[in-house]
Amino acid sequence: MKKMLDSYLHLVEATLRTGMDGEHRAAFREDLLIHIRFFQHERLVHLIVTGLVAIIAMLALLCGLVLPNLWSWALLLILVVLLGFYVRHYYHLENGVQKLYELYDQSNLEKEG
Repeated sequence: MKKMLDSYLHLVEATLRTGMDGEHRAAFREDLLIHIRFFQHERLVHLIVTGLVAIIAMLALLCGLVLPNLWSWALLLILVVLLGFYVRHYYHLENGVQKLYELYDQSNLEKEG
């Protein structure tokens, strides 16, 4: 997903640099909106999964404190590492979607300007 978002961002930036006429601009903006919706959906799914992993990690921490054994602490360690990767991926998705919003606004301004 990271590669797909990065490559699409570069494609949009390159397309905006070259400029377009009215008909191509409308098709480009429609395609951009479709991709924004796709990445928004992906972002929502990752937010939900990240939240669930965080809740399960907190439950594993509680379990480790109440019933201390090696398995509950190992589970907590695994979940914390997994949560770190999810947060990093969500951060990239969030920033990428925000950049797509800016590029969409930029394409709208160029149309008016």
